[in-house]
Amino acid sequence: MKAMHFLFLGWFLCMGGVSFAQEWQGILQKTAAKAARSHAGPRSEQLLRQVEKSLQKNKHAWLHRAYQEQADLVEDFMGKDCGPWLAGWVRQSNRLAISRRLFKEKISRRLLQRKQPVLENTLNLPLGRAADWAKQIPSQANIIFIGEYHLPKVQIQAASLLKAYQQMYPNRQVILLTEFASDSYPRFLSVREKEENAYLEKFFSLFPKRSIKTAGLEEKACMNTQVTNFSGTHISSSVLGVAVRNAHWLKRIYKWRAQYPDAVFFVYTGGGHCMLDELFSLARHFSPQESFVISFLVAGYKQEVSQQEMFHAFTDWRFYKPGVLLWKNRLKGRYAGFDMQIILKK
Repeated sequence: MKAMHFLFLGWFLCMGGVSFAQEWQGILQKTAAKAARSHAGPRSEQLLRQVEKSLQKNKHAWLHRAYQEQADLVEDFMGKDCGPWLAGWVRQSNRLAISRRLFKEKISRRLLQRKQPVLENTLNLPLGRAADWAKQIPSQANIIFIGEYHLPKVQIQAASLLKAYQQMYPNRQVILLTEFASDSYPRFLSVREKEENAYLEKFFSLFPKRSIKTAGLEEKACMNTQVTNFSGTHISSSVLGVAVRNAHWLKRIYKWRAQYPDAVFFVYTGGGHCMLDELFSLARHFSPQESFVISFLVAGYKQEVSQQEMFHAFTDWRFYKPGVLLWKNRLKGRYAGFDMQIILKK
C-alpha cells in the first residue's frame, strides 16, 4: 500500500504542470481513468467493512469525526451524480482514505503506548503574544509551516506571528507561500492581487503593501470550488484531492526555494496539508533541522477536524485551552503532528 502512494505521487509529480494546464474536470477524468486501470479497488461493501472495522478499533479517539467520515465514503461512492470518471476518482480516494486511517492508527497506538512519556514531554506555556511565539522558532529553520482550520480569528494571529519574526530577523528575506491564493509562479502576487484576495484581507492588513513577498500555491482551477461540487463533499478536499494538490504545491515550494536559496519561507495552508501526522504532509518532505511546524487552534471548537483532536483526546483534553504547547524534546514530540501549537481564545 505504501508503494502505491509513492507510485501515484511520483506519476503526478512527473506530469506536473501539463495536467494543471487543463480544466479541473479534465484533470480528474485522466487521474481517475489511470486509477481505475491501475487499481481495480474493492467494491463499496468491502470498503465499508474495512472502514467500520477501523472505526471500531479507534472509536475512542475519533468520536467527532468517525461517523461523518463513514457517511462521506458511502455518499461519495453511491451518489447519484457519480459518473464513470468520478467513480474512478472516488474509488482511488477511498482506498487512500483506508491507508490514511491505518497511518493514523499507527500514531494513535504510539500515543496509547507512551501516554505518560508524552505528558512528561509536553510544555504548556501561557498564550503570550506573537513575539513570544516567534522566539520559539529555531533560528536555523528556513521553512516554517503554519497550519490552521479556516477560522477567521486565526488569520490575524498568523500574520502577527510572521510580522514578529520579520522584526526579530530584519536582515532575513522572508517569503510567504500560501494555499489561499492562486499559483503565481514564477512571480510574486501584485499589490492589486493582495487587495482583491478576500480570504487574506485581514492577514495582509498588518503589512505595508510591499513588505511581505507572497506567492500563491493553489492551481487556479481548484480555487473555483463550484466545479468540484458533487454528492458528499468537494473533490478537492477528498483524500486523493489533497494528495494531488499537495504534490503540486510541493513542486512549487522546491522551485521557490531553488530560486531564493537564502530566504526563509513561511508556508501558510490548512492544517490537513502540513501537519506531520498527515499521510501526504508537505512538512514531512523536509528535515527537522530545516523545518518547523506550527498549528493554530481556537479553544472551544472541538469540531475542528484535525490530528490535534487525537492528541488532545489521548491527553484527556487537559491542554485544550488558551496557551502554547511545545515539546521538551522536539524530535520525540513532533510525531503528534506539530512542533508548536498555539491555542487561541474563542
